Amino acid sequence: EKIAGGRVWLGSQAKENGLVDELGSLNDCIDSLAKDLELKDFKLTYIRGRKSMMEIISAMKPQFIKSDIIEKIDMIKSYSNKILYYDESLENL
Repeated sequence: EKIAGGRVWLGSQAKENGLVDELGSLNDCIDSLAKDLELKDFKLTYIRGRKSMMEIISAMKPQFIKSDIIEKIDMIKSYSNKILYYDESLENL
């Protein structure tokens, strides 16, 4: 804490100050970890940050389906603070 102090360091500065053991890429880190854990055969899965429903829909095609879905989501959002219920008597209208 005395050295790091919440500051941002260049990698070389962090190594000089004993804040990191080594400098390297993500692949270097993965290789080192696999070696330390004695992993011979492993599979990596990269997980991206979660996308919002709107980001997923925006990537969809064709456009007319996308706009229809966005409209329905906006409608659902407008009811988000209201009590909704299902009425079976409305099924056969």
